[in-house]
Amino acid sequence: MSATKPKLSSLLIDSYLAAAEKLSIQPILIFNKADLLTPAEKTTQALLDIYKNLGYVIIFSKNIEL
Repeated sequence: MSATKPKLSSLLIDSYLAAAEKLSIQPILIFNKADLLTPAEKTTQALLDIYKNLGYVIIFSKNIEL
């Protein structure tokens, strides 16, 4: 999932989490474009905090130029 654009969809994340839980798969949420996430995007950060507080593993990735 992208942390910024396109807009983060909690409905899509919830659907994936429900499917994983139903299949007894431990989900890991991986968000790319984390380097583009600004502190001003409080809605996105608040949403991710909810998943973190529910015990889901969250990993952020970003583009690194070599």
